[in-house]
Amino acid sequence: SGFLSRVVVTQDFENPFKEKIEAVYVFPLPHNSAVDDMTMLVGDRVVRGKILPREQAQAVYEAANAGGQVASLLDQERPNIFTQSVANILPGEKIKITISYVETLKYEDGAYEFVFPMVVGPRYVPGNATSGQPGNAFAPNTDQVPDASRITPRPPAPGMRAGHDVSLDISIDAGLAIDDLTSKTHPILTERVSPARARIRLKNQETIPNKDFILRFDVAGRAIQDALLTHRTAKGGFFTMILQPPERVTAEDVMPKELVFVLDTSGSMSGFPIEKAKETMKLALASLYPSDTFN
Repeated sequence: SGFLSRVVVTQDFENPFKEKIEAVYVFPLPHNSAVDDMTMLVGDRVVRGKILPREQAQAVYEAANAGGQVASLLDQERPNIFTQSVANILPGEKIKITISYVETLKYEDGAYEFVFPMVVGPRYVPGNATSGQPGNAFAPNTDQVPDASRITPRPPAPGMRAGHDVSLDISIDAGLAIDDLTSKTHPILTERVSPARARIRLKNQETIPNKDFILRFDVAGRAIQDALLTHRTAKGGFFTMILQPPERVTAEDVMPKELVFVLDTSGSMSGFPIEKAKETMKLALASLYPSDTFN
């Protein structure tokens, strides 16, 4: 809605073995998102997650695991890397985990950008390896990165593919007329519900998650636009008002400004730095409008 997104991620786990197992799944989420809800569906039973300090949450999970209970733990390893652990999945049992988060969309050059990460990329792990690192990780724990094994899931072997698929269903209410909807990363199917609303799905319903999904929608028109989006919850009513600048403006519409240049001329600026500073000043002067001033 507008420049805010509410994302619901559903993860399906199934135990194909003849004994109960623990599933551990490392996956990415946007680095500036805020996770605010998690639920687990086991058969007809719904378990709602509770936010606790990391050590306390780990202790509760381990106690449930040791007691043979079905339990789930969501750990934030980095701002954009999470680990989902599900304990005591019975043979043939299916478990559904639902994670919900919110984030502000990136705005650049008249367009908003929605990104859904699908890959935990390789990371630089410095230091000397230490003993006793758990899990099937690509990089061991080190004296500089003691949790490296938790943030470096092993990629599929050459010639193999990831063992899970991903599908997306996106509803957009930009509040403003959408000029263009594009994804350079994935083929998409677009349904234009109204000038300001659209629905997007992946063209291939079950896509291998081997690259991040990026969607851009252009809302900058020829004139200033305004939009009002409303939202109601148990806490009350809320609204967002958007004022969208036009794609281009005339010189007459621009407020006069004054630029003041302060240039360091000490010895460390000699040569390349001072020449680049001069180029920058010339570029700034060349872009001034007739009513602007400088010093």
